[in-house]
Amino acid sequence: EQQAIRQSFDIPQDGIIFSFLGTIGHRKGFDLIAEAFANLASQYENIYLLAIGPYLKQHNQNLNLSEVADVIAPIKDHPRAIMVGRVDDREYLAQLIGSTDVFLFPSRREGMGLAPLEAMSTGVTPIIARIEGITDLANIEGETGLYVPVGDAKALEQAMEKLITDGVLRQSMSTNAHHQIKAHFGWEDYITRWEQAFSS
Repeated sequence: EQQAIRQSFDIPQDGIIFSFLGTIGHRKGFDLIAEAFANLASQYENIYLLAIGPYLKQHNQNLNLSEVADVIAPIKDHPRAIMVGRVDDREYLAQLIGSTDVFLFPSRREGMGLAPLEAMSTGVTPIIARIEGITDLANIEGETGLYVPVGDAKALEQAMEKLITDGVLRQSMSTNAHHQIKAHFGWEDYITRWEQAFSS
């Protein structure tokens, strides 16, 4: 599946793919991703970005197109920044994210952010903004992924570069992320906790 998806986007098997899932806009921090990726892409020819989520009116009637244009400006027409658009097929979405190497979630405001957990479950290393609702979830700094300060494009770029240049760290975090979700956020653990709650 990973090979097939990479081939469908003309991405080589040794390419390092960053992924994003969400509405393309300021609140989700996509402007930070675009700025960081544009800077890094000029130095590293083996990196790619899959931006998954609404960025056209046909994807979401409530989109602010001028905001979308502003946040994607640094990577507009970049051959290695791929705007996938909205994906409703959950199985294909999981395959898409699972074919990438690093999941970017630099959101400025968020409640219970599920996207990082979903990415981690497929073995994708996350880089997450350190905000309430995400910070206290599954990610363990330096073990399963990295945290960056909210709204800090330079810190995001540095974290991305760290995972570009250290393949061993990226792979170990990938393995740890998958095990972390399986151990603490899987259905088995979820059902066990409900059973304990009802029996107490």
